[in-house]
Amino acid sequence: MINPQRWIFLNFAVLFLLAGLSGCGSSSSSSPAISSVTLKSTTLTAPANITITATAAPGDGSIAKVDFFNGKTKLGEVTSAPYVFTWKNVAAGTYEIKVVVTNSKGASATKTISVTVADGGLVLIDGGTITIGNDAKANATPAHPVTVSSYYISNKELTFDEFDAFTTATGRDQLVDKYSTGRGKQPAYGITWYDAVEYLNWRSTLEGLTPVYTIDKVNKDPNNIATDTQDPKKWTVTANFSANGYRLPTEAEWEFAAKGGTKSGGFLYSGSNNVAEVAWYGGAEPGASNTTKSMGDIRLGGQLKANELGLYDMSGNVHEWVWDKYDTTAGRTGYFGSQAGVTETNPTGITGNFNRFVFRGGNSGGPAGCMLTNKRFTKTQSPMCPTGIRLARNVQ
Repeated sequence: MINPQRWIFLNFAVLFLLAGLSGCGSSSSSSPAISSVTLKSTTLTAPANITITATAAPGDGSIAKVDFFNGKTKLGEVTSAPYVFTWKNVAAGTYEIKVVVTNSKGASATKTISVTVADGGLVLIDGGTITIGNDAKANATPAHPVTVSSYYISNKELTFDEFDAFTTATGRDQLVDKYSTGRGKQPAYGITWYDAVEYLNWRSTLEGLTPVYTIDKVNKDPNNIATDTQDPKKWTVTANFSANGYRLPTEAEWEFAAKGGTKSGGFLYSGSNNVAEVAWYGGAEPGASNTTKSMGDIRLGGQLKANELGLYDMSGNVHEWVWDKYDTTAGRTGYFGSQAGVTETNPTGITGNFNRFVFRGGNSGGPAGCMLTNKRFTKTQSPMCPTGIRLARNVQ
């Protein structure tokens, strides 16, 4: 006769064994958990580089891969930590970025974030070759060919609103609206060359881009031979032209864009042979109806005809800084070092001594002759002329 206690024990053992067998071959793996999906920058302007970082707990298997999607379109995947992906040169718009984390057991987790890229007004300029310079003007000789690579440039001049955001964020004084233009969306003016490079670095950092300029405010630039009255700062500024941040256009890039690039119609002014169609300026031509009479009559950007590339006000309105420097020392005037008929590729201006900076485009108070696309202007940092900036960026 079986002992009742032993009978109970045997039945319990059988039940335990059956329970164990019933679990054979089943999956007990748990899914990974995405703890965060973050952006390098939440302020994005087209063309944007959207950098996404995903962090996750892997569940009961190691993380095998992280996939990144724009809606249903796969952008790419990362198979090892850190799980960072950059979607480059993204146009303006709103995007649903989906991140899918998969572990080694095949379990996955998904998280989606919405990303908005603002329209920054940058226009892609296809590279090519043009002749810049003017043999009839001493500071623009010799006329010579240059080849530039593709780049972006803004279709309008920088506004007060854009520059005021910089001064507010950095705690500096606002630009003075000397001519009472009304600020806001009006083109900013009164910007020094040093203001320009600082603004461009600030904006690059704000948008998660790599700043182009290294600015040394302590050690004066030994190549800057201007007097201390003309330029009391003499900061040493160097440029990394491979960085993806905002920068000033080079002079060659500026003139290439003003002339319409590879779509050039060969016009005297930026987009027309009729200065009144494309420029706010002060030297009236017979029959011109849109001319201004003073330097202060600066107008809202984009009201006149654009040039072949869709760029506004490259003739007239406010002057625009470029990267290049200039030296008034005898023997170094004009495009120093350039030769007629010899092509330069992506030139960045003179090396060695300089005592002035170059700006282009004419202004609202200048005569028609100052609106020509090959007209050059140079100045020190002492206040004169309403000068602003037009942004440029590399194609990444």
